[in-house]
Amino acid sequence: MNKNSVNKILKAHSLIVEDILSNNSFDEEDLKVIQKKMGDLITQLNFWEKECNGERFLYELKCHLNWILENYS
Repeated sequence: MNKNSVNKILKAHSLIVEDILSNNSFDEEDLKVIQKKMGDLITQLNFWEKECNGERFLYELKCHLNWILENYS
């Protein structure tokens, strides 16, 4: 796993989440769905980090970003 790639994806994810939180166009139901998905993501990332599986860590992160972009962009 390329640490630079992970850092770039984490930064992109952080920017998107910041935008969601500061954007008034998301209603409460959207935010609840996003919060649930974020919780699932955190669980997955913690698991794959403990398993030392960086490729799967990166895969899960990319899938989450794609889900956000497909559903909320």
